[in-house]
Amino acid sequence: KFKQYGVKNKDILSLKIRMDVIPTSLTIAQAAKETGWGTSRFAIEGNALFGQWTYSGSVIKPLKSSDDENHKVMKFQILKASVRAYHRNLNTHSSYREFRMKRAEARDNDESLDSILLADYLNKYAETGELKERLILNHIIVLTNVFSPQPAVKLLFFRLEDYLHYLKPFLLLTGCLPERVILNGEIIHTSHINM
Repeated sequence: KFKQYGVKNKDILSLKIRMDVIPTSLTIAQAAKETGWGTSRFAIEGNALFGQWTYSGSVIKPLKSSDDENHKVMKFQILKASVRAYHRNLNTHSSYREFRMKRAEARDNDESLDSILLADYLNKYAETGELKERLILNHIIVLTNVFSPQPAVKLLFFRLEDYLHYLKPFLLLTGCLPERVILNGEIIHTSHINM
């Protein structure tokens, strides 16, 4: 495992930080963003859900790349291999060190992994504003499928208290935005939430 995760000197602490999970909601949101909800050429032709670049191996050449660009997008036999490669990338590449440190900090504080917060540390991967929107949408879909819309909205406001400016447009669009909601014993008028 040390070699697989790029850990030198059999440093157990470093291995522990690199072997941790990537929140499922973050993985789904990133795949949705990168593939246009699974409709991209890379997803269809090569099971490539995350647009990971490579310079060798099984690849797909981007259609609009110039002659001086020699990077390609990794191609996979099965979707699961694409997800594994994405997880390995986030868990080992130096660009995502801050992501791993923030995740480890949450673990050290016995906190659950907040995919929306962790998205802030994927700025080298994608613009996190759009990724956060995908994560909010993911939360809405899951909660409304498990609960009816009214209880789901209450849970969304509770769970996403720090991200209400992302949540409000989705709830407006679906006609589910209440006039007010109670958070931590305080009445919040949703008309006062900025978008």
